[in-house]
Amino acid sequence: MHRYGFQTSRYKDFNEHINSYILLRNEETAAIEKTATYKIEKAFPSATITKAQQVLAGTLPKSDPLHQEAAIDFDKMVDRLFELKELEPAEFLQFNFIIDTNTDQLLGILLRSPEPFNDPKTPLTELANTIQMSVGMGTKNDHKVLFSKDRASAFVTRANNTMNVAKGVHHFAFRYKLYNGNSYVEKAIELIDIDFNTVQ
Repeated sequence: MHRYGFQTSRYKDFNEHINSYILLRNEETAAIEKTATYKIEKAFPSATITKAQQVLAGTLPKSDPLHQEAAIDFDKMVDRLFELKELEPAEFLQFNFIIDTNTDQLLGILLRSPEPFNDPKTPLTELANTIQMSVGMGTKNDHKVLFSKDRASAFVTRANNTMNVAKGVHHFAFRYKLYNGNSYVEKAIELIDIDFNTVQ
């Protein structure tokens, strides 16, 4: 175990943490040959998609029982609506592309890690830019992120709440922040590109 932000981290630094999604490299060329990038393909009822859009937009009626079933939006989306709670624990950083087989629409990308991306006590306002994504020539402002309570998972989707993410080269920016006693400062950044066409 190494000390990296968290006293019992398995990673020596943020770079190693984020790049744990690389499962195999060519020994001679160092080219990436295998990554933890997956498709989760499932038929979602239209009512589920509509309710998920309401969660994203903050328009879910207060009387909806989903508010009682899950306290935060990530849990409402991933555990209750998408019913992905029973996924095996992540052993490395995973990029899970969630596809509605009814429409072939890419709803978003579920990021799962065995450790938090940032200190779970970090305020959401500070977490806002710690995971960002753009597709192709688009901007990072086109997408939003929902974080799990432990900050070890995140769901990335369209900022306009349509959950219709473009299929192309997805550019991710991961930032690690630490509190210096006065404010949160960026200590590391990792940039990852994932081509949807290579996802299995």
